[in-house]
Amino acid sequence: MVLVMGVNNETGARQPIDDIAKKVKTIDPDISFICDGVQTLTKVSSPDLTYIDALIGSGHKLGAAMGVGFFYLNHRFRLSPLIFGGEQEAGVRPGTENIYGIESLYRALVHHQKNADHYHNHVRALSLLLQKTLEQSNISFSINTQDGETSGYILSICFNGIDASRAIKFLSQIGICVSKGSACSSVSPTPSRVLSAMKLSHAQMSSTLRVSFSPLNVKEDVLTFCAAMSELHSYNVETSALEQQSQM
Repeated sequence: MVLVMGVNNETGARQPIDDIAKKVKTIDPDISFICDGVQTLTKVSSPDLTYIDALIGSGHKLGAAMGVGFFYLNHRFRLSPLIFGGEQEAGVRPGTENIYGIESLYRALVHHQKNADHYHNHVRALSLLLQKTLEQSNISFSINTQDGETSGYILSICFNGIDASRAIKFLSQIGICVSKGSACSSVSPTPSRVLSAMKLSHAQMSSTLRVSFSPLNVKEDVLTFCAAMSELHSYNVETSALEQQSQM
């Protein structure tokens, strides 16, 4: 079995799912290929299902009710149930079906698919505005992924000399939510396996923030974030200068 994330939930890096799936099936047609599409659906171009055995999606990334998702399975892929006793959901998961959740997921998918291009252009513009504003603020930073190879919804930024944990605490106090890694592991004290695999130094990993965008975000949100980071940068510079003077 091979399972690949369509979009990395920490850096936004896109994987060539179609090419990978085709390569896997060329090596051995009996290998099951599963795509984790949680960060992919309606946000980047949909994968070709020709060589994909299963595709996973989650409603909470689209504004649907919490606790609902879906599992696309083709005719080659079979699941064995963990719970027995009912025939709901093709016998894979018995029990009363979450009709409200399913309906909310359906409506969210239809809405986001209909507005996919508009939303993509919107968040991409916000991402570019953020980078341009930071450059004009003379803040030392670098983007951990190459433009054009990422989802416009996630930006992994290394702010040189700024401790990410302190930045998160400072930003949260003024209503800005960011994280050090993926949202589901943001409180983990261990270094990011993703950033480690990218050969980032410990200092770079400790200074990296994950900024995510939503169709509901506006220009003012970006400018508020950049102003806050500029304030934090100035504070770090002043503190560093005072420390150097005290050591003289």
